Amino acid sequence: MYLKQLEIVGVQEVGVDTPSLSMFTPRVEIVEVLDSDGNPWEPVPGPDPWDELVVANASAWSDGNDYSVGQTISGVSAVFTGGSDQTIYRSRTQHRANTSDTWTNPPWTIVGNTPQVVEFTIPAGKENGQVRFQTQARDEGVDPADQVNSFAPIRNITPLEWDPVTATVNDISYDLDVAAPLTVLINDPLPIVVTHNTAIPDATYQWASRDGNPMFGTPNDKDTIITLPAAGTYIVTLTMYSQKTASSESAIITFYAVDAF
Repeated sequence: MYLKQLEIVGVQEVGVDTPSLSMFTPRVEIVEVLDSDGNPWEPVPGPDPWDELVVANASAWSDGNDYSVGQTISGVSAVFTGGSDQTIYRSRTQHRANTSDTWTNPPWTIVGNTPQVVEFTIPAGKENGQVRFQTQARDEGVDPADQVNSFAPIRNITPLEWDPVTATVNDISYDLDVAAPLTVLINDPLPIVVTHNTAIPDATYQWASRDGNPMFGTPNDKDTIITLPAAGTYIVTLTMYSQKTASSESAIITFYAVDAF
């Protein structure tokens, strides 16, 4: 019944937060602290709620990752200091199809405040895109909630390759690397069929010529029919584009048109 109750409204460190105390400052020796139920309170290990929530060790990628679509990659979660005992820690790997897109955010994986390996599989359709690994500490013990992010460096996802690129002219194979000009008749429609890696889902095409005015049946399709209206040499190019590849690709065919064999 004689237990004194003391309400502590603030704590300061003498010599740091306040000058040295005078001899007239009342002093209280605290010998025991009770919780709200009257039981002795003992401090437990954990962040000091007066410390700012900050990154101690940053998020990092695991060694040996293969940043290709369909591969499982992993990162090591960050470690934080500060915040309250209501801080949660979570990690995820973000991805985007190209640098102009916003990041896609898969669900979080809850982690402890220790370095933990978190795995993620790069989804289909992200070739030539980017991924980054994120860890977040969110302190819900304050209002508004405080959250701090740590990101591993952005990594580029392996692009698709165009190869093998092949072509046929009038159903005859044409070597795109070393073939000599094809001798053909003027005004004789010639079908051209080009093939490339079928895994590329978004390819677009453009036929063009630096010589004369050949007629392309379908100038924006991979396969076309070309007609050469006058005698002479024609160098025609199919340029192929895709966001899933590192660069465009060209197929070049040279014709020598004559009015008679």
